Amino acid sequence: MNIRVVAPCTGKKTVRGPFLDMDGLRRWHEGTLPDAAKWPLIPAARLYGGLSHKRLMQGIDAYRAAGAGNVELHIVSAGMGMVDENTLIPPYEATFTGMRPAQRERWAERLGIPQRMADLMARPADLRLVLLGHEYLEVTRLSKLPCPVPTIVLAAPSAAGLVPPGALHVALGQAHAARFHHTLVALKGELARRVLAAIVRRRREGADVRELPAWRDAEAFLELCEENP
Repeated sequence: MNIRVVAPCTGKKTVRGPFLDMDGLRRWHEGTLPDAAKWPLIPAARLYGGLSHKRLMQGIDAYRAAGAGNVELHIVSAGMGMVDENTLIPPYEATFTGMRPAQRERWAERLGIPQRMADLMARPADLRLVLLGHEYLEVTRLSKLPCPVPTIVLAAPSAAGLVPPGALHVALGQAHAARFHHTLVALKGELARRVLAAIVRRRREGADVRELPAWRDAEAFLELCEENP
């Protein structure tokens, strides 16, 4: 299967700094940051150290090692826009969580996030996994886009209005964190890791993974994840 994953940036980074703050980020994007060439550049997938991101990367690395197909990772970054996993970016401190709605919308537009998300959704894939929280779903404007099937959005019940028609919303809460023995913070990455492992195993068993009920039913998706602890 050719799979596309859209995940958020995380506050925790794998480096100790220094970090670009919001003023530095504005100057970076304007091309006016003094000594910009001296900042270290790190592949986006390896910059983030949050628990959910770590679990997601474990799943992606294992999926690729198994030769199960192609998987793309795209990260919605509050500092750099929407970047693919190999994009070289500097360490920074920024998050859409906590920004005022108008500020969040202006900054996301400046970073080109809505257009980038529209471009990604228009490209073919066998499965799309979206692991974004409420504010990050808002800035992508995913709910206003045509939604190819299957697209699965892992998000809190309160984000239901941000999930586009046609997508499968797997609504996650504390009960699911307990069910899968992970914190709520790490849960999305853990479920992504598990579902990628399930695809590998089902393919080895000869199943047609494109036709699994998990892509159409939230409980079937969760049960598929339970097969791969």
